[in-house]
Amino acid sequence: MMRVSLRVLACAGSCAIWFVAVSVCDSVSAADRVDRPVLVLASAKTSQASFEVRGLPPEVAAELRRLPPRDPRWSSIFNVHVATTKGDQPPMLGSYEPTSEGVRFRPRFPLERGIEYRAVFDWPVGGGPQNSGGSGRHFRLAESFAIPVSRAGPPARVLAIYPSGREVPENLLRLYIQFSAPMSQGNCYGRLHLRDETTGTDVPQPFLELPQELWSLDGTRLTLLLEPGRVKHDLVPRGQLGPILVAGRSYALTVDSNWPDAEGRPLSASACKKIRAVKAESKQLDPNAWTIETPLAKTRKPLSVRFPKPLDRAMLERVLRVLGPTNAEIAGAIHVTSEETLWTFEPRERWLPGHYVLAVSTTLEDPAGNSVGRPFEVDLKRSPNLPQGPAFIRIGFDLRERS
Repeated sequence: MMRVSLRVLACAGSCAIWFVAVSVCDSVSAADRVDRPVLVLASAKTSQASFEVRGLPPEVAAELRRLPPRDPRWSSIFNVHVATTKGDQPPMLGSYEPTSEGVRFRPRFPLERGIEYRAVFDWPVGGGPQNSGGSGRHFRLAESFAIPVSRAGPPARVLAIYPSGREVPENLLRLYIQFSAPMSQGNCYGRLHLRDETTGTDVPQPFLELPQELWSLDGTRLTLLLEPGRVKHDLVPRGQLGPILVAGRSYALTVDSNWPDAEGRPLSASACKKIRAVKAESKQLDPNAWTIETPLAKTRKPLSVRFPKPLDRAMLERVLRVLGPTNAEIAGAIHVTSEETLWTFEPRERWLPGHYVLAVSTTLEDPAGNSVGRPFEVDLKRSPNLPQGPAFIRIGFDLRERS
């Protein structure tokens, strides 16, 4: 059980009752009996921990249960921020969930190991949340927490940055960074830098900074969107800041080495990808330009599809399917190589003779956002009513045994 020290502090104009809990890193189970208010970090050994206030008086807990989940007063009643020597940081984003004896705060992003967090609960005694900003007597719980750094195994490293080729279109829309292990989340944009090596200056505000970062489910791949307002023509951000990439110029995307992985350890090394911008890609993808190389039946040799230009790496791993003679999907392994211009499919079982179909989602895109269904940039004045195409296109092919 966590120990709690009680101190009474006098201050000008008001009297505040402070409950200050000593710093701990261990969690307190729900089965623990609480005979006084405490602030704990539940599941403290994982990055998915939540902050909880427990043991509040029944009338206070009842008041908290009356507050809607998105009530703006929550952040003044119960907030968590990163503790620094430079002063308090803005409260962390997350959700609030009243409990039978208090309240639970779940951070929107996983916590980082080795980072100190400060949680503060402040409740006006007898006044309720409507008077939380006024003077008077307050319940105040304050606690600092840190998830310990795990030393098992090597730290994460950058495995690849896609598109993997040296040349990219100047209207590049999307990048992927693949790590060897799950990464900490919530501050990726401060750890990535795009530099124009032709002019020797950093590119200002190149990324679309989303409140919810775009990570794969296992936390190892980050999808990085370039600001669309500067990629598309005739939009205000492009007019104010200019395009992000300019054909003929060279650039460097750098990943900071101090970016901690999910275990709180910095990357084993920084990473830098050099690229050269070439003319924009603006045409809708044409599957008729693809080359399909079919294997022989009764073998497990791969089916290959070659593209005239690189396509989106992540989409190639999930939006192409192979259907067999009975129209059932064939199980197998997908590989994307040759700078995203070659897609191969190796079946789990031997191919049977017969007719097959390569089903391609029309959402498949190139790195500039042009899809099978439509180009990325559409002049709505000239084409205000684009027809809605099919969700998939079907490319048939036959497999035969060696004659």
